[in-house]
Amino acid sequence: MFQLIRLDIYNNGRLVSHQRKFILFKKVEISNEKPSIIVSNKKIIDGEETNKGLRYIVDVALGDTYANLQFRGTNNGFKGRVPGSNWVVMLPKAEVTGEIKVKEKKLLVKGIGYHDHNWGITPCTILNNYGWIWGKLYSKKLYGYMG
Repeated sequence: MFQLIRLDIYNNGRLVSHQRKFILFKKVEISNEKPSIIVSNKKIIDGEETNKGLRYIVDVALGDTYANLQFRGTNNGFKGRVPGSNWVVMLPKAEVTGEIKVKEKKLLVKGIGYHDHNWGITPCTILNNYGWIWGKLYSKKLYGYMG
Protein backbone atom coordinates (compact mmCIF):
# COMPACT_ATOMS: atom_id res chain seq x y z
CA MET A 1 0.00 0.00 0.00
CA PHE A 2 1.29 3.44 -0.94
CA GLN A 3 0.74 7.00 0.20
CA LEU A 4 0.98 9.87 -2.31
CA ILE A 5 2.75 13.10 -1.37
CA ARG A 6 2.16 15.94 -3.80
CA LEU A 7 3.36 19.54 -3.95
CA ASP A 8 2.03 21.89 -6.64
CA ILE A 9 3.16 25.51 -6.96
CA TYR A 10 1.18 28.01 -9.03
CA ASN A 11 2.03 31.54 -10.14
CA ASN A 12 -0.94 33.66 -11.29
CA GLY A 13 -3.00 30.52 -11.88
CA ARG A 14 -0.26 28.82 -13.94
CA LEU A 15 1.29 25.60 -12.69
CA VAL A 16 5.07 26.14 -12.36
CA SER A 17 5.93 22.97 -10.44
CA HIS A 18 4.14 19.65 -10.02
CA GLN A 19 6.02 17.21 -7.80
CA ARG A 20 4.72 13.95 -6.41
CA LYS A 21 6.15 10.90 -4.77
CA PHE A 22 4.67 7.57 -3.74
CA ILE A 23 5.84 6.38 -0.32
CA LEU A 24 5.33 2.97 1.23
CA PHE A 25 2.56 3.40 3.78
CA LYS A 26 4.70 1.73 6.45
CA LYS A 27 7.08 4.75 6.18
CA VAL A 28 4.28 7.20 7.01
CA GLU A 29 3.32 8.05 10.62
CA ILE A 30 0.06 9.93 11.13
CA SER A 31 -0.94 11.07 14.60
CA ASN A 32 -4.45 10.52 15.95
CA GLU A 33 -3.81 13.12 18.67
CA LYS A 34 -2.80 16.22 16.70
CA PRO A 35 -2.05 17.33 13.14
CA SER A 36 1.27 15.57 12.62
CA ILE A 37 2.60 13.63 9.64
CA ILE A 38 6.06 12.06 9.50
CA VAL A 39 7.37 10.54 6.27
CA SER A 40 10.56 8.48 6.29
CA ASN A 41 11.47 9.92 9.74
CA LYS A 42 10.98 13.57 8.61
CA LYS A 43 8.11 15.63 9.98
CA ILE A 44 6.33 17.27 7.05
CA ILE A 45 3.28 18.59 8.96
CA ASP A 46 3.34 19.67 12.57
CA GLY A 47 0.30 21.34 14.10
CA GLU A 48 -0.72 22.39 17.56
CA GLU A 49 -3.40 24.38 19.32
CA THR A 50 -2.01 27.55 20.91
CA ASN A 51 -3.65 30.33 22.92
CA LYS A 52 -3.79 32.27 19.61
CA GLY A 53 -5.44 29.44 17.64
CA LEU A 54 -4.24 26.57 15.50
CA ARG A 55 -0.67 26.70 14.17
CA TYR A 56 0.68 24.53 11.38
CA ILE A 57 4.12 24.10 9.95
CA VAL A 58 4.33 22.45 6.53
CA ASP A 59 7.87 21.45 5.54
CA VAL A 60 7.99 19.49 2.27
CA ALA A 61 10.76 18.95 -0.28
CA LEU A 62 10.03 17.01 -3.46
CA GLY A 63 12.33 17.01 -6.45
CA ASP A 64 13.46 20.57 -7.14
CA THR A 65 10.57 22.08 -5.16
CA TYR A 66 10.55 23.01 -1.48
CA ALA A 67 7.99 24.67 0.80
CA ASN A 68 8.49 25.61 4.43
CA LEU A 69 5.39 27.49 5.55
CA GLN A 70 3.93 28.44 8.91
CA PHE A 71 0.14 28.81 9.06
CA ARG A 72 -1.49 30.62 12.01
CA GLY A 73 -5.28 30.25 12.07
CA THR A 74 -7.33 33.43 12.33
CA ASN A 75 -10.73 31.75 12.76
CA ASN A 76 -12.24 28.37 13.66
CA GLY A 77 -12.21 25.40 11.32
CA PHE A 78 -15.09 23.07 10.45
CA LYS A 79 -15.91 19.57 9.21
CA GLY A 80 -17.75 18.87 5.97
CA ARG A 81 -18.80 15.95 3.86
CA VAL A 82 -17.91 15.37 0.22
CA PRO A 83 -19.66 12.36 -1.37
CA GLY A 84 -17.32 9.39 -0.97
CA SER A 85 -14.90 11.00 1.52
CA ASN A 86 -14.47 12.91 4.77
CA TRP A 87 -13.33 16.50 4.81
CA VAL A 88 -12.19 18.96 7.47
CA VAL A 89 -11.04 22.54 7.02
CA MET A 90 -8.67 23.16 9.90
CA LEU A 91 -7.61 26.61 8.71
CA PRO A 92 -10.27 28.32 6.59
CA LYS A 93 -8.16 31.47 6.89
CA ALA A 94 -4.62 31.76 8.21
CA GLU A 95 -1.70 34.13 8.22
CA VAL A 96 1.14 32.43 6.34
CA THR A 97 4.87 33.10 6.38
CA GLY A 98 7.84 31.12 5.15
CA GLU A 99 9.55 30.31 1.90
CA ILE A 100 8.98 28.44 -1.33
CA LYS A 101 11.73 27.30 -3.67
CA VAL A 102 11.37 25.97 -7.21
CA LYS A 103 14.61 25.00 -8.97
CA GLU A 104 16.97 27.85 -8.06
CA LYS A 105 14.27 30.49 -7.45
CA LYS A 106 13.46 31.15 -3.80
CA LEU A 107 10.53 33.28 -2.61
CA LEU A 108 9.87 34.64 0.85
CA VAL A 109 6.17 34.37 1.57
CA LYS A 110 3.84 36.53 3.63
CA GLY A 111 0.13 36.33 2.98
CA ILE A 112 -3.20 34.66 3.68
CA GLY A 113 -3.59 30.91 3.34
CA TYR A 114 -6.03 28.04 3.65
CA HIS A 115 -5.53 24.44 4.77
CA ASP A 116 -7.87 21.46 4.58
CA HIS A 117 -7.58 17.70 4.68
CA ASN A 118 -9.53 14.82 3.15
CA TRP A 119 -9.44 11.13 3.93
CA GLY A 120 -11.30 7.97 3.01
CA ILE A 121 -11.13 8.99 -0.65
CA THR A 122 -12.81 6.39 -2.84
CA PRO A 123 -12.54 5.73 -6.57
CA CYS A 124 -16.05 7.25 -6.82
CA THR A 125 -14.71 10.54 -5.45
CA ILE A 126 -11.88 10.66 -7.96
CA LEU A 127 -13.95 9.51 -10.94
CA ASN A 128 -16.61 12.14 -10.23
CA ASN A 129 -13.97 14.91 -10.14
CA TYR A 130 -14.74 16.03 -6.59
CA GLY A 131 -11.01 16.19 -5.95
CA TRP A 132 -9.51 18.01 -3.03
CA ILE A 133 -7.08 20.75 -2.03
CA TRP A 134 -4.50 20.10 0.66
CA GLY A 135 -3.53 23.72 1.10
CA LYS A 136 -3.55 27.05 -0.65
CA LEU A 137 -1.70 30.30 -0.24
CA TYR A 138 -2.73 33.65 -1.68
CA SER A 139 -0.41 36.61 -1.35
CA LYS A 140 -0.02 40.06 -2.84
CA LYS A 141 3.52 40.18 -1.43
CA LEU A 142 5.71 37.38 -2.68
CA TYR A 143 9.28 38.56 -2.39
CA GLY A 144 10.97 37.46 -5.58
CA TYR A 145 9.56 36.15 -8.82
CA MET A 146 8.77 32.65 -9.91
CA GLY A 147 7.84 32.08 -13.44
